[in-house]
Amino acid sequence: MRRNASDDNESLDLLLDAISNTFGGVLFIAVLVVILLQFTGETQTNDASISEPPEAPEVVERRQQALELLQRQVERQNAMVSAFGNQQQIEIAKQIAALASEAESLSQRLGVEADSDQQRELRRQRLESTVDAVRAQSTLNALRREVEALQQQEARSAKLPRMRKTVKSEFPMIVTHDRLYWLYEPRRGGSLGAPRWEQFEPAPDQANPGVASVQLPIDDGSLVVATPKRNSGMLLLDEATVKKGLGGVLRSLDASKVYLAIAVWEDSFDSFGSLRNAVVDLGFEYRLMPQDKTSTVGSGGTGDALVQ
Repeated sequence: MRRNASDDNESLDLLLDAISNTFGGVLFIAVLVVILLQFTGETQTNDASISEPPEAPEVVERRQQALELLQRQVERQNAMVSAFGNQQQIEIAKQIAALASEAESLSQRLGVEADSDQQRELRRQRLESTVDAVRAQSTLNALRREVEALQQQEARSAKLPRMRKTVKSEFPMIVTHDRLYWLYEPRRGGSLGAPRWEQFEPAPDQANPGVASVQLPIDDGSLVVATPKRNSGMLLLDEATVKKGLGGVLRSLDASKVYLAIAVWEDSFDSFGSLRNAVVDLGFEYRLMPQDKTSTVGSGGTGDALVQ
């Protein structure tokens, strides 16, 4: 089949377009590679110009020696300061150092100037009197500190409870589970009423209950080991609430005839503080009996008990 001239021209145009596109792509890639290489060279040049050359070993050693010298001087100054007890002693030391400097200056002047014997004696006396005054002030400050220490010790001793013997009747109470339990109903005159079994229950193991327990009588008069009920008794909250509740419990007791025997288990030592303050505010004396977690206490106190 015979081809036309127009068909040949169109084929040549397509071939030229393909060759032109290929050449343009190659040229674009070459230009891009050249630009990237220029940027990479500039970055390396800048980094090289920024980095500083390392210092010489002699310079580093000199700087380290100067730093160690400064550190030793600071340590000596701190040691001199810590040798004195307080700011007053430091001030006294400064005064003594100033007086010593003045004495040295006076000695130099006495060696250079042709002062009379009377003037030298006057200066010497003035210097000695100043030194004596500083020493007297230092002694006075030391005595004041001793007096303050004795006063603080006396104040701490005064806050401690005073122990004394008593022949009052005993009213037993226990503190555990952060609650206060009283073993008997209080009666007027200080005698013990009926046991408060509503606050206690017989221990399953009478020989070894393993928890905080007390001895309470039953109807036939024998003693039974009992443990306090967790939801019974009086919860020890703030001091005002404890004082109000305790006042209701103890209203029939005479503080001049009865003291409180309080056994406190180790799980409630922190709660005892509010109870103690309430007992003291109500005018009662008490005997504290710390217990471990498996102790069993009975009722009935001994004569000449120590109370506070």
